[in-house]
Amino acid sequence: MPIKQYQIENVLVVEIEGDISYDATLELATTLDSIIDNGTLRILIVPRDIEILNSMAVGVLFTRCTRLQECGGRMALAEVTEGLSKIFTATRFYRLVKGYPDIPSALQALQEEN
Repeated sequence: MPIKQYQIENVLVVEIEGDISYDATLELATTLDSIIDNGTLRILIVPRDIEILNSMAVGVLFTRCTRLQECGGRMALAEVTEGLSKIFTATRFYRLVKGYPDIPSALQALQEEN
């Protein structure tokens, strides 16, 4: 699972591709912890072509989103597949994080939030 990061204005975009295995989940947790520890307050997660997540990966996203919000930050999702959207709906992750159909609309929303 490659993780690609790049900055667009005040938002750090984190693209995740491929299967989320146990090791990949640990890498995702470490990556998000590092991003938050460095003071980033706006994170956009783009899960490319991911249809399912294991429960540990969902937990990682929940806890890192909560931690980011406690620091005054925000997280958003873009380009979520139908299968992954069903998981986020069932786990109520969408109560914490908004999903957007594409990167530009998610960036605009994150940049407008105070």
